[in-house]
Formats: sequence, C-alpha cells, structure tokens
Amino acid sequence: MVDRAQKSEQKIKQKLKMAPRVLEYIKILRMPAQELRTYLRQSAEQNPFVDVSDESTEEDYPDETAPTSDYEPNRRVVMEAKIANRKPSLQSHLLNQLNLLVESEEEKKIGEILIGEIDERGLFTASVTELSKWYGIEESKLRDVLKRVIQRMEPIGVGAESVEEAIEIQLREAGFRIKNLKQLVKT
Repeated sequence: MVDRAQKSEQKIKQKLKMAPRVLEYIKILRMPAQELRTYLRQSAEQNPFVDVSDESTEEDYPDETAPTSDYEPNRRVVMEAKIANRKPSLQSHLLNQLNLLVESEEEKKIGEILIGEIDERGLFTASVTELSKWYGIEESKLRDVLKRVIQRMEPIGVGAESVEEAIEIQLREAGFRIKNLKQLVKT
C-alpha cells in the first residue's frame, strides 16, 4: 500500500479562466502608445461605431510631478514645438497688418478698437454707433477706417458686417464692376 501511495501523485493545478473579452482588455492595456493608436485606427475601420479622434490627451503632456531634471528639458521642447506650430489668431494677424496700413496714431487706435470687434469668422459684430458713444470717436472716422483699412486687409472682406457684404468686398477687390453687385451676391 505504501508503494501505491508513493506512486500516486496528487497534482493540484490552479487555473484561472478568463473570458476572451477580459484577455483582449488586458492585451490592449499593455500595448505601447503607437501600437495602441494603430489598433484603434484598425478598429475604427472595421467597426462603424468606433470613432477615433486625434484630440490631445493627458498623455500628450509631461507629468508635472515627475522629477524636474527629466521634466524641464522635455517641457521646453514641447512648448517650443507648440509655439512654432501655432497659427496666429485672426486678430493678431490683422493687428500686424494694421501697423503697415495706418497713416496716424489715431487711425491705429481706431483700427485696434475695430479689430477687437471682429469675430473668429472675420465678421464685424459691433455697432459703429455704440462704439462711437463708448470711445468718444466720430462715427464717420470709425466707418472710414473700417472701410478703407480693415476691410482691405488679408483676408479680403474681413470686417464685413455679413457674409454677403464680405463676398461683395471680395468681388469688388477682384475687379468685378457690376452695377447691381448686391443683387448678384444675394442670388
């Protein structure tokens, strides 16, 4: 009997069975960033319900709690790259042009006020009458700088009060001499 006890071995195996979905999740969590991006793009191509956007995430920014010796050089490189790739805003672009186009300090001041009232679409959103009251500048001077300086800046038509007016300005600047330009724009 002792021989039999010695020969019989008890094998204890511990197995953890995981669902295939859990295994897939673990695999995804272990992927390096580039491999994960590739996997997500492939998933988006195969599944119309998966939407992948290239928005920045927390991973795009260095950890501020990391030791400064590693963080500072990386931070500087990241910031320099962002600054180099940053497109100037429409208002800063217009302000740069303003300095080249105005004839006096008064026109520059008026131009800065008007540019401050231009939205991201390039449309002038304020009331000349209200600006005149607010800043104590004659309406005629405000309108003159708006028409003669601002609306001739690049992009042509910026500072118009409507899309139709912007198109009208662009056509006029392109040399179109049509009697009923407003009617053409509306059609």
